[in-house]
Amino acid sequence: MRIGEALGLQWDDVDFNSRFIEVRRSIVRGKISTPKSEKSRRVDMSLQLTEALKAHMHESKKKVIVLGLGRIVE
Repeated sequence: MRIGEALGLQWDDVDFNSRFIEVRRSIVRGKISTPKSEKSRRVDMSLQLTEALKAHMHESKKKVIVLGLGRIVE
């Protein structure tokens, strides 16, 4: 995955059950655009990455609640 694609990821792009990431967008020079290939694609996730992203998502949700920045909708 390219750096700009990783920066453009959103939680909806991550499928924890099937362990893949759908690359749909990229950030280039601060602007959101399509990936370099102009098409979305799937990137497999290792078990270790899946667990790390789950932990990060959990911590991010806790921070949003503690800071009162919004309501989490499950």
